[in-house]
Amino acid sequence: GTAWTTIQKVPAGYTTIPFADWTYFNDATFGDLVVGATVALPATPQIGVLAYQPSGNQWLFGAPRVGFSRYLRFSVETVGNSMFVIGGFGPTPNGLFNDSGALDDVLTYDLLADAWGPARTLNRARDNHESVSLNGKVYVVGGNPVTCDPFDECRYGAIYREVEVFDPATGKSTDLPPAFQARKNAGAVALNGLIYVIGGSDGTDLLASVERFTPP
Repeated sequence: GTAWTTIQKVPAGYTTIPFADWTYFNDATFGDLVVGATVALPATPQIGVLAYQPSGNQWLFGAPRVGFSRYLRFSVETVGNSMFVIGGFGPTPNGLFNDSGALDDVLTYDLLADAWGPARTLNRARDNHESVSLNGKVYVVGGNPVTCDPFDECRYGAIYREVEVFDPATGKSTDLPPAFQARKNAGAVALNGLIYVIGGSDGTDLLASVERFTPP
């Protein structure tokens, strides 16, 4: 029947680390996995990878945590054997200070080799965005720019309508037609070749609207 079930706890040493996002991956050896990226806060930001195997009710470890500069709100998607850690919020070198703000980079993690690869770049820095993987590419929707000075004074830009698609084969991102509604903190899912973007916020009000996008 319909019921919640408690599964294996997160391994010791990871219980105090925020889990930013999760996605699905099918491994030739371990089968279906739920893979995600974690981040250690605050003094030395580090990203780690964990994987949960439903069939064995066990946690599998990825590569050791590494010191990438991000704190919060990145998204995670898989394409092929690669996992991508997209955008988010963290330190951004700016002038004489190491300010914080929205990030425009895409980190690459090889799920088979347990190794981080070269970083790529989005067309714009995004915080509070959503992403979805479809047909070998990663679609990035909404979010907002933000920059914060060393005194924690933050300046927020207009919420995005802009949509872009990141192609792992080329390492490049291409702008697509913008959505009707600017939104952040939305949900996004791919179904039958289409992308649905659901709810979120326009910065003032919560949204009940849903948009559907037909990829090129």
